[in-house]
Amino acid sequence: MPANAFANAAFGLPMQRVKVHCRVRPPTDKDSRKGLCLTQDGNRVHIEAPQHSSNAARQWDFDAVFSGGAEQQEVYEEVGAPILEAVMEGYNGTILAYGQTGSGKTHTLLNTSGNPEMVGLVPRLVANLFVAIGTDVRNVYTVRASFVQIYNEQIDDLLKPRNTNLKLSAGGEVQGLTIMTCASAEAPPQLLEQG
Repeated sequence: MPANAFANAAFGLPMQRVKVHCRVRPPTDKDSRKGLCLTQDGNRVHIEAPQHSSNAARQWDFDAVFSGGAEQQEVYEEVGAPILEAVMEGYNGTILAYGQTGSGKTHTLLNTSGNPEMVGLVPRLVANLFVAIGTDVRNVYTVRASFVQIYNEQIDDLLKPRNTNLKLSAGGEVQGLTIMTCASAEAPPQLLEQG
């Protein structure tokens, strides 16, 4: 048994690791014209290169793969709910979205569409966080929010757009980052809209 697994087991902590999920967006007309072929097989994604390309086919394995037709609630239950549960147990939780422009990061994370079925991970997490802390009569909570974007290795504060190219401290904290206290589930989305 590895040392960290032993330590976790000894202290009754769950053995955790970073999990990587993939959400495949529906193909666009441009994808079809280029002859790109992407298929999913369980938790594996295959990309077949167009016939006229010299690129080889590639494949990647993930902890979970969501098809282009996956619903936001399905993504929340697989990705967001376990993180929220860990946060309520006192652990830090992070969701990081990575992908090229137009790949669906904003839709998956932040969508606040009028249709409740289309609401993204962050609004769902915030709503469920405030439900959880509202039902916990034994503890007092303070919720703080910050929103950052990392683009081309530059860290920008999304709550204060003037705060750009922020630096990391030796401890890994973002220096000069705006952190706001949130008293309700409505506060974080309002903060993001202000930024």
